[in-house]
Amino acid sequence: TICEGSDAKFEINATGYGKLHYNWYQNGIKIGVDSNVLVLTKVGLTLKNSKIKCLITSDCQSITSSESVDLNVIENPISPKINPEIGFCKLDAVQPLNPEILPNHQIHWFNNLGNSIENPTYNTSKADTLVFYVSQSNTNNCFSLQAKVKVIINNRPIFGLNASSFKICSFGEINKSATIKCNLSSDFESLSQFWLNE
Repeated sequence: TICEGSDAKFEINATGYGKLHYNWYQNGIKIGVDSNVLVLTKVGLTLKNSKIKCLITSDCQSITSSESVDLNVIENPISPKINPEIGFCKLDAVQPLNPEILPNHQIHWFNNLGNSIENPTYNTSKADTLVFYVSQSNTNNCFSLQAKVKVIINNRPIFGLNASSFKICSFGEINKSATIKCNLSSDFESLSQFWLNE
């Protein structure tokens, strides 16, 4: 029994007179090379429930057939569901990253170097971009593909207000209007401005 995409190794030990030759068969079709070891690489689901058998011959013309072995291939789970980009502002409260996984599955986290970690950790004390990977495994210890998660911590927007005049006259012909301008500086690609009159 193997997980989808893994290698399957079969080995047979035999003794006899003369040089032994090994003929491997999958569902009656000859495969592999003349060796007592057969390796199938990156086995897919198409080989599930295949019957593997070895026919051994020697220079003395004797023939010995092994019992067939069923190749059980278990499908890997899908990748956990999680937003590929999660954004925070500097000094925001740290929030846990909670991917959606299948029932009875175990979650696995990895850092940007591919090393296994218990949980992704980050802090919002400074602007930064961090990359994590998350996978899930089933009860047969078959792993899903890893999902990439980018945590982006941005500086808070800096803004200032400038007014052309701080006094507006309610009568007369001058100083009857003023212009207020908002100046914004931010790491965000786009910002929305809302004006409020208190």
